Amino acid sequence: MGKFISAGLALLMLAALVTGCSPARRGGGHKDSANNGADAGDVTQDAGGQDTGPDVGVDPAQEPSDLGQLCAGGCNLSTCVLDSEDCEGGVCVWDGPRASAYCSRPCVSSCVPGYSCRQTDDGSGPVCLSDTPMCGNSRVEFGEACDDGNHEGSDLCSPNCAEVTDPPSGGTLNASFHGEPPLEASGLEPTVFAHRIAGRLYFGASNTEVSYGMSLPDEAGPAPYTVLLEAGLAEAVGTNLCVYSGATSANITRLDFEAKEVAGNAAWVMFCTGGNCEFGCNPEFTLAIDFDLRWVDKEQ
Repeated sequence: MGKFISAGLALLMLAALVTGCSPARRGGGHKDSANNGADAGDVTQDAGGQDTGPDVGVDPAQEPSDLGQLCAGGCNLSTCVLDSEDCEGGVCVWDGPRASAYCSRPCVSSCVPGYSCRQTDDGSGPVCLSDTPMCGNSRVEFGEACDDGNHEGSDLCSPNCAEVTDPPSGGTLNASFHGEPPLEASGLEPTVFAHRIAGRLYFGASNTEVSYGMSLPDEAGPAPYTVLLEAGLAEAVGTNLCVYSGATSANITRLDFEAKEVAGNAAWVMFCTGGNCEFGCNPEFTLAIDFDLRWVDKEQ
């Protein structure tokens, strides 16, 4: 009888060796014999039965597009990993020192510059953890609102990469006086400026002393259309102060509220309305302009 039982046990052991046993995995299922790699989402376990994280195999050729973006999560450790369906990489990393969390991904050995492949304090991972951000390297890292590769303040990103900013206004403004060749101005403020305040656009150029204003409410457009354009000029002619004003219908040829851009042209007569108009100032002169501007919104 004992010999019979021993033989049976031997057969059972032999069957186990032939069929093999796979480690327990979350989600069940099995591996295809033709695929030696891990299934997507497989989680391996160590000898003690603890999850060691996703079996990612190799680091991806392309990082998740939301790497470093804020996500919802938290723990009482310095760093920890939380599963997140809202993050492309599947994980949300809590950063205790910065009191916020960001989207990341599991890693094997490497991450995009600005991130390091490391374990977190809760033993999860490894995952891509944000290094100290370096403003000016053209990579938006966790803790930065933007990074355009420089420390200038006259573009879309603040010098310390802490906030997205509007560039100064500017564009081109060409003005012809008395039918003469136009005085050309092109560039950013103060060379050319355009400020939109309470639905009205004010603009001008540093090479003339003429200021312009026209209505530009939110409901304006679409182009082409015409709008009342007003202009004013105060200049010294010898010992006289000459004040001019005029108005006409300007032709708006292009209007883009999203880009905050407007283009158009106008021609009219400016009349002397103040100063010594009868003796020291020209009573009137012709003025023609064409403009292509990018405005900034200003408070009153």
